[in-house]
Amino acid sequence: MKFVVTGAAGHVSKPLTELLLKKGHDVTIVGRSPKNLEGLVKLGAKTAIGDMGDIPFLTETFKRADGVYVILPPCGIPMIRRNRAFGTPRISPPRSAPTA
Repeated sequence: MKFVVTGAAGHVSKPLTELLLKKGHDVTIVGRSPKNLEGLVKLGAKTAIGDMGDIPFLTETFKRADGVYVILPPCGIPMIRRNRAFGTPRISPPRSAPTA
């Protein structure tokens, strides 16, 4: 089967990716830094380099997958904005609810 795993260099996604590869699945890992994904590439993973704020990138990456594992930051779904100077995402924590 074909799987896409986001956050593949992380504490949860990395072991999941290793397990899927060990079982013979075709795995594409999503990340911002190719360097952070090198170890998984050596095990047979393919890479999709981009960010979670790029909807066309994600749409294309997820298109032919049988399954997708998406991990979100612990604070829920933060607002992702592009850093104009470097073109990289900048994550802003969610705003607190107003108090009465």
